[in-house]
Amino acid sequence: GLPFGKYPDYAIVPNNPTLSNDAIMPVGMEMDGEVTTNAAVRVLSQSQALESGYHDMTAPDAPDSTNGKDMTVLNYGGLTFSKPKPSRSIWDVLFGTTFVDDGWLFRTLKQVDMYFVSFNTSSVTVPPVWGGTSQEMGLPVGVSRYTLSLMASSDISYTLQVGDARLLAMSVRPSARGPVLGPDPIPLTDRLPLLVTPAQGSDTLDARMKVIAPAGGGDYTATIDVYAEPWGTHPEGHYGSWSVVVPGDGQAHEYAFRFDPPARTVATERDGQPVETFAWNGPPTQGDFRAWLVLTDQQGTIAQVPLYTFALDGGRLTGVQIERESLQVVPVGEPGR
Repeated sequence: GLPFGKYPDYAIVPNNPTLSNDAIMPVGMEMDGEVTTNAAVRVLSQSQALESGYHDMTAPDAPDSTNGKDMTVLNYGGLTFSKPKPSRSIWDVLFGTTFVDDGWLFRTLKQVDMYFVSFNTSSVTVPPVWGGTSQEMGLPVGVSRYTLSLMASSDISYTLQVGDARLLAMSVRPSARGPVLGPDPIPLTDRLPLLVTPAQGSDTLDARMKVIAPAGGGDYTATIDVYAEPWGTHPEGHYGSWSVVVPGDGQAHEYAFRFDPPARTVATERDGQPVETFAWNGPPTQGDFRAWLVLTDQQGTIAQVPLYTFALDGGRLTGVQIERESLQVVPVGEPGR
């Protein structure tokens, strides 16, 4: 992928006239210029109005934006985050076009778009738009976009105060409006946020999953799927799969999976209560294996997250390697996906 802070110049996307650009791009990546097209794909270009931005704050090399961090953008062109606040405005560094007229300071207005994901009701502190004090803004459960217009002399900072909201993307572009707070955050109900945290228990391999499956598209299925390494195929190299239902109800749910590899069992809880797990066991009995968490809907796989690798030798669990936490935001409900 691109290095942190680098916004792509072009994107190749499916040519589906029923879908908007927003529906086929990752959250926060705005590509509204079409370079060329054919029957299969379209090539989109970066908006000329975009001055700086980063579309994937979930990347491993992105700054931490988890609960409790007071983060200030020091260098928005490269999206460098730090704490505490700088001694001078970030806009002096970035946009510092300053005009002095009769003693008054004028700076260019900027529109800032921020995309958040929250698995419970949260709030975020946004900067004052024209002097005054910062504003506390409630965030809905799920993915949402918040837009504000600022004088370029303002610091952009935010504090995640409640819950476990995370910043997904930010962008800066010229604003045609005066410095005003935007309306309430706009929910993006065609996006499915999925947070997966693998872990190792005392005698099990575990995983926690937070998910918000949008309503109206039916239920989903989450599966712990285990194959032999390195080239396991179904059914000869398929150790087993264990599946649970994920309700498509627009609500946040938290799952806890406890996988006992030698016993070939998975116990699952949803929101702290046991739920039925549907199991399938394959022929392998020992060797090296890799486990994934796979999320599917009626049309097929929408997300596949690596969990861990391990080995079985004579019924003994060895060689465990745990993958890092993964946060994805998946477009769903697309016609013909």
